Amino acid sequence: MFADAARKDPQWLEATLEELAMILRSLQPRRVPIPPVAADAEWAGLQVPTLFLVGEHETIYSADKAVSRLKRAAPLVRTEAIGGAGHDLTMAQAETVNRTILDFLRQEPGGPFRERGGSGQSERVV
Repeated sequence: MFADAARKDPQWLEATLEELAMILRSLQPRRVPIPPVAADAEWAGLQVPTLFLVGEHETIYSADKAVSRLKRAAPLVRTEAIGGAGHDLTMAQAETVNRTILDFLRQEPGGPFRERGGSGQSERVV
């Protein structure tokens, strides 16, 4: 395959094959870690205000089933399905996600954000 190049520059062939071997090693299949799924009891045991956001077109798991499960197992967890988004909800619907998070933080007693003088803008309270 590299016969002509090898005759012209044997060191080039050696370096190229070394680089190719390195590339192939990095492309070997790797086991992707799968995050654990929290048990219903773990969700129910949450003692802090919690917001769960999921894109309505999520493909890794059923958004409807996840929301239903949380409403049953952990009724204190606020759930929101974000329309027009899947697993990429923070990119596909950035404004909606940001607004939903800020609204959640504003509504929680003692939350880190409060509205600034009725202006609709938030300020962080530290």
